[in-house]
Amino acid sequence: MKYTILKVLLLALTFQVTNLPAATLVTNLTNLMSEETQFWEGSPLYQSFTVGTSAATIDAVTLSTGFIANPTGMRVALFSDFSGTPYRSIGTFTFAGPPAALGPTPWNTPLEFTASPGSFNVNANTTYWIQVTATGGGIGDANYLSITSDQSETGTPGWSLGNSHLYTYYGSSPSVYAGNPLRMEISGVPEPSSASMLIL
Repeated sequence: MKYTILKVLLLALTFQVTNLPAATLVTNLTNLMSEETQFWEGSPLYQSFTVGTSAATIDAVTLSTGFIANPTGMRVALFSDFSGTPYRSIGTFTFAGPPAALGPTPWNTPLEFTASPGSFNVNANTTYWIQVTATGGGIGDANYLSITSDQSETGTPGWSLGNSHLYTYYGSSPSVYAGNPLRMEISGVPEPSSASMLIL
């Protein structure tokens, strides 16, 4: 009888853990913009982030955009890391609103992209990359994201954004724009420390 009651309690706790609401995992959107950076087809931008001491699921990424010349072609993706650089695509994010709302966007507009088709699992103490690119257009039709020289961030303890971002030029190797991360927010569900107890 005691075992049955304990089992029911564990199942109830498991249900609560797996149905936690999304939270801000890490953000620097409240930091002031220092300038804007460009991206277009063949010339993506990358921003690294590092997960805290517990695994998590990522539900969405919010970016602070400037003018978006080719709004329907904007692409956001999650990449793994290898030796400090983006490695393999893990999955993509889809704009959370109607396509018409994508643009052209005014300066400093936050746009949310949700994980597609579902949330992405990320490992504790591991670095990943957010890639932002576009299809179509070129230098004359560039899209803009805002960046910040303020390298601070807030969110779940242990989570951090890289202090710089990477830019490319028509397929070139990524170059570092030191001291200026992209302004973004990553939201999802951190794994509670109690979740490991439920497996026992």
